[in-house]
Amino acid sequence: MLTTTEIRWFYSGTLPAEIQDWFNTDALGEHHHPPEEREDVYLHIPECEYLGIKLRQKRLEIKLRKAELDALRFGDNLEGKPEKWVKWSCEDPTAESLIPVDLVKKAPWLTVKKVRCQRKYQVSCDTSLISVPVDRAIDRACNVEIISCLVASLVHE
Repeated sequence: MLTTTEIRWFYSGTLPAEIQDWFNTDALGEHHHPPEEREDVYLHIPECEYLGIKLRQKRLEIKLRKAELDALRFGDNLEGKPEKWVKWSCEDPTAESLIPVDLVKKAPWLTVKKVRCQRKYQVSCDTSLISVPVDRAIDRACNVEIISCLVASLVHE
């Protein structure tokens, strides 16, 4: 089980070049992780914003929003509402799929192809941030990522 606090912003359409350029600069730290391409399959749960169920890289992941916190301001023009989430993952070590293809075809699953760019920071006691490699396991970490959705399609009969 993993508990996180997240602030997420969603942008419809192509991300402005200046934001992508800012994210890729060395000004944010020396550890820039190369983009990761993947395909996730989500169970479509209409009008449910607090629960996510998905298949990712041979794992079943369930993510539940536990709390919505008060909005935070970042400078003059940006505000975000932190949310506390808990995630459970289950991996099948065999060659079998966790959820058979037949079941995926019978339920409203949504396939999403993504490109994910990520950065990771260690948060020091004085709350300053130190850029660290994304794959380093550390306490008091802060991840920053940009996810571009390339294709989304509903998978059912």
